[in-house]
Amino acid sequence: VSTDRDNAVAQLKVYHSQRLAAVEQRLSEAQAEVKVVQARLDAKEVAMDTLRASAGASNQEVMMQLSKLTDTVQNLTAAKAARDAELEVRSAEHVRDLQAA
Repeated sequence: VSTDRDNAVAQLKVYHSQRLAAVEQRLSEAQAEVKVVQARLDAKEVAMDTLRASAGASNQEVMMQLSKLTDTVQNLTAAKAARDAELEVRSAEHVRDLQAA
């Protein structure tokens, strides 16, 4: 009876040892898959950071260009005002010359 019992225990040990090895193999595969997924996530995060930096640089460039355009518009407006004032003075001088003649 004890031989049957010893054989049954030995068979259970072999069975559980094989099951443990299978579980450890699946665990190892799952850990490898987690590493791959983590690497993909890290790569996506780097890509997102790059896009954010690029967008930030683009926004900064747009703001600089907008500032330059604003300065140009202000300069043109000032030049037009000066030109209009000069034409006003010339017109008044012309009217005065015509009245004097």
